[in-house]
Amino acid sequence: MALLECQKWINRNILSNIPIHSAAHGFTSKKSIKTNAKEHLAQKCLLKIDLKNFFPSININRVINVFQRCGYADNVSFYLARICCYDNRLPQGAATSPYLSNVIALALDKRLHNMAKKLTLNYTRYADDLSFSGDKITWKTVDYISRIVEDCGFEINTDKTLLISKQNKKIVTGLSVSGDQVKIPKQYKRKLRQELHYIMSYGYLSHVSNRKIRNPFYLDSIYGKYTFWKSIEPDNKFFQKYDSRLAEVIGYIKS
Repeated sequence: MALLECQKWINRNILSNIPIHSAAHGFTSKKSIKTNAKEHLAQKCLLKIDLKNFFPSININRVINVFQRCGYADNVSFYLARICCYDNRLPQGAATSPYLSNVIALALDKRLHNMAKKLTLNYTRYADDLSFSGDKITWKTVDYISRIVEDCGFEINTDKTLLISKQNKKIVTGLSVSGDQVKIPKQYKRKLRQELHYIMSYGYLSHVSNRKIRNPFYLDSIYGKYTFWKSIEPDNKFFQKYDSRLAEVIGYIKS
């Protein structure tokens, strides 16, 4: 608990004052997977690249350098970095890791943004997910990106590199960007609509019994997916039909 409080203090008093690149949409206020996806709407080509072992690939020396650049003495920078690292690496789950990763990726974001601008492409990064979009993207572009990524101390997970063109389905951070509005993928909506239909038509208890659902948090999961969909597509008329009815079901089950 003491470690978490120390990390929160570092976040609040040090890291939050360090600027990050506008292309970074993860772990920062007023941005989200929706703002990240919105940058790539209705583009002919989409390139998705994943950074391998994103947090663990950032070693303690790079974290020390962040605090040194803030003006802290070498020994203070070392101890601050030790608080933020585990086994000399940036750990997943630490309160300081998300924002630190954005600070350390600033040079990467700058170079990829400038490269994308020269090629008339859009570029965003959400944690370890890099997205590029535009009228034309070739595999030679991937080579340029790879060199920049490696030069900035990161590594591409080549198994997850995906170049999508023409009318193929385009998904960025889990959201559809094929049209002129960010939307939830059709398969996600279809499955959730089906679950809601069964609950409303046959009753919650009958539905979970027939489907042999044993998850005690099943209803919470359904409601979470519903509110997530609503946050992405607030004007969808579907919600006019289910808002009050779903609230009644949840209220009844939890009472």
